Amino acid sequence: MIGTFLIMEIYVRLTRPYYDLWEKTGRVIRESPMKQNYLIDAFSAYRGKPGIYPTEGNNLDKSVNKYGFISSPEINLVKPKNTIRILFLGGSSTAGVGGKNLSDDDTWPTLTSQILQTKFNKHNIEYINGALGGYSTFESYGRLWSRARFFSPDIIIL
Repeated sequence: MIGTFLIMEIYVRLTRPYYDLWEKTGRVIRESPMKQNYLIDAFSAYRGKPGIYPTEGNNLDKSVNKYGFISSPEINLVKPKNTIRILFLGGSSTAGVGGKNLSDDDTWPTLTSQILQTKFNKHNIEYINGALGGYSTFESYGRLWSRARFFSPDIIIL
């Protein structure tokens, strides 16, 4: 029985391709394509690397502000008076990336804040797009707790 097992083990090792199970389960990451646009973050796995990044094929640029928020305008940590600040959390559809990349002006957080600004013109509406492609509720909560809450959002949309 041990001899049969040994022969089968040698046969499988010589004839089958090798798969690293640690890599397949995400415990070991060889070279992630996200590495060029994202930074490792202890509380939400990763965050945007500040700058402007061209997207493939669409001639659209995605921006990331100095705090690592994608498709968000540059804002101050201290909220000005008469300002309503909205925080959007979520994944790729909120960030405007994925199957079809959207320009910063075409993401739904940007469009929502523009609509609210026209309806409530007595207030200044600011928004933070705290989403990134691949985020789950767990990463969104980590982003909220570790970074976004310090911007004093009045409304949080998940």
